Amino acid sequence: MNDVISFIRKYQFLGTNYFWKIIQKFSRVFIDFMILYISSFLLDPILFGAYQFLIILLGFFVILGEFGLSVSVSKYIAEFGIKDKEKIDSIIVSSIITYFIYCFIVFFIFIISNVFFLNINTNYLLYLILLLFLISGTNLFDGIFIGTKKFKISSLITLIPGIIVLPLSYILISTFSINGALLIHIFYYSLLIILMIKFSKIKNFHYDKRFINIILKYSLIIGFAGVGSFLYTYIDALILEQFGYTIEVGYYQIVFNIFNLIILPCSLFGQVISPYITQIGTKKEFNRIIVYLRKIWIIDIIGILIALGAFLVGPSFFRIFFPKYSNEILFSIWNIFLILIPFKIHNAVLIHGFIYPLGEGKTTMSLVLLGGVFNVILDYPFIILMGFIGVVYSTLIIHLIVVILTSIIFYIRIKRKFPK
Repeated sequence: MNDVISFIRKYQFLGTNYFWKIIQKFSRVFIDFMILYISSFLLDPILFGAYQFLIILLGFFVILGEFGLSVSVSKYIAEFGIKDKEKIDSIIVSSIITYFIYCFIVFFIFIISNVFFLNINTNYLLYLILLLFLISGTNLFDGIFIGTKKFKISSLITLIPGIIVLPLSYILISTFSINGALLIHIFYYSLLIILMIKFSKIKNFHYDKRFINIILKYSLIIGFAGVGSFLYTYIDALILEQFGYTIEVGYYQIVFNIFNLIILPCSLFGQVISPYITQIGTKKEFNRIIVYLRKIWIIDIIGILIALGAFLVGPSFFRIFFPKYSNEILFSIWNIFLILIPFKIHNAVLIHGFIYPLGEGKTTMSLVLLGGVFNVILDYPFIILMGFIGVVYSTLIIHLIVVILTSIIFYIRIKRKFPK
């Protein structure tokens, strides 16, 4: 315990950065959650399920549009902050060029998919394409602010659009239904990316093909991991829609969004420490990394306590804030997800705080991709045998296996890479 206290005292600046990162991310997530919350009241269950289907679909194409760029650029900005600070602007400009390449490729994939498979309403399609560029862009600049450690600035500029947009949500959704909900997202992310560009303060607009290559290579690893993650999380809702469980998609998304809010602080903590871990790895101070990894047991204890608290408080929370959906369907999904909380919290810190910044993203990519494929395979027999709840059990099984294997393989690799 003395080691933990001395660590906290020595790295108080991490607490400050973590505070600002929490404010930044939660203000952004809060807007998305409030739109979901308002939509759940103003839209009937079928329209709400259809809206959530569009948001999930958008999430998949955003993963393709951003494709790991935010993680990749934050890693190399932090790394060159030690090696050569003069190259940081070049890294940022190179990452922006890569972002446009990704987004235009995904734009054509989106159009072709809609012609042959999706058949989305033209208005919805235009909104989703615009959001693809906006959200992918804000994710990229978020990675830039993480790499440059501008957590306070990032937090403040994220708060401003939220204050402006939130009062409009009720009016637009009640007036224009799903269109209104999508327009609110567009307005919010448009304001956010304008502010992010203004405060990024890029002085040198020179790009470097070498940086485009290295950013592209590592972002591909993280991007494929993101696709795999989609295949064993959000894909469940798309499969439910395929089987005609449109209303259940709404239930699933309510629970999954609350679940992600619980995990989010630990992911943010990992992102806050990531540039420092990258710099420690760059300096080859391997013993320090091992010491920090040994303190993750504290995160495990926190995860168990949070799961117990969520079990006790969850039902009351849903009855107060989502009375229309508070029934056995929602509670059955919630209770299954609770089992995952300690495991996902551990993994969130490990992946964002150590695996990605130390260049071990291939570990996550391989396991998550395999897990995603197996989740899709399991979803079909499980939903046929058990109904809609089958996809939740499939997700539980695959998540547990992937989380445990990720930890084991990473610890083995890190001990070999950083011998005593």
